[in-house]
Amino acid sequence: MKTSGWADVATKSDLHRLAERVDARFELLDARFDAVDARFETTKQELIAIFRGELISQTRTIIFALVGTVISLGALALGVSGTF
Repeated sequence: MKTSGWADVATKSDLHRLAERVDARFELLDARFDAVDARFETTKQELIAIFRGELISQTRTIIFALVGTVISLGALALGVSGTF
């Protein structure tokens, strides 16, 4: 590419202003990434809370079912043996 003179050459101040603009844009980008990270963290905590609640509910159901099964089988065993 052929230049048309000294007007096409960037000065140190031009480069400094460009660097400042680039830095400002990266700072804005970093702020946006921080906001996205915060949203992901919030979503992660919400999902963990939901999972924990479902797991507790499922565990409670299984325990009650197993206790009922043990009691039923115990009563059946006592009834079959004739000691009840």
